Amino acid sequence: MKQEFIAMVSHDLRSPLTAILATFDLLSNGVLGNLTEKGGTRIDMAKLSLKRLINLINDLLDLDKLESGTIEVDLKSVTADSILVLAAESLRGMAEQNDINLEVKKNDIRLLADEDRLMQVLTNFVSNAIKFSPADGVVTLSCQEKDGFAEFRVDDNGRGIPPEMVDLVFERFKQVSADDHKVKKGSGLGLAISKAIIEAHGGTIGVTSTVGVGSSFWFRIPNDKQ
Repeated sequence: MKQEFIAMVSHDLRSPLTAILATFDLLSNGVLGNLTEKGGTRIDMAKLSLKRLINLINDLLDLDKLESGTIEVDLKSVTADSILVLAAESLRGMAEQNDINLEVKKNDIRLLADEDRLMQVLTNFVSNAIKFSPADGVVTLSCQEKDGFAEFRVDDNGRGIPPEMVDLVFERFKQVSADDHKVKKGSGLGLAISKAIIEAHGGTIGVTSTVGVGSSFWFRIPNDKQ
């Protein structure tokens, strides 16, 4: 019954929502005719709601893989540069809407990794950093080589995480504040899924944080010299 439900979620919910989102994109781009300013605003709001639903469905599907231990990674030789830049650019619009400055410190370290899955982890880190940073805040993406590992970091100057919550944020459905899922529209699954992805790469994941100062989410995976 669980597998049937997962299949239903994947096909009967995600596919139609993706099609509706594509239609809304055509509307907002004027392909299907011009919209009034009010109409354009309403379409943009609807697109945000659709994206949240699609992201939630994707998280639920990944949660099933996490529970069954079937999260797989397709390891290929990639550069840290490409992953950092793609992650930053995919969220540039969100950052601008929230008056957040995104900075990328490039590094041409080569590593064996699943680029799409690492993008998933980084975009989760970055989107959280944007959500919990003040206006005019700075979110920095970087990567450094340390002892045969590539260490990716996302640093922010947001609200920080209380010490008693630091060890819990990578657990399923755990959020720093009980209101985060309502106010910030989070599912509480992103970091747990990120942890499973990094462990599938043979790596480790963590966070250092100071309340009122900011947080630094990081993960380390082997580079391709090993």
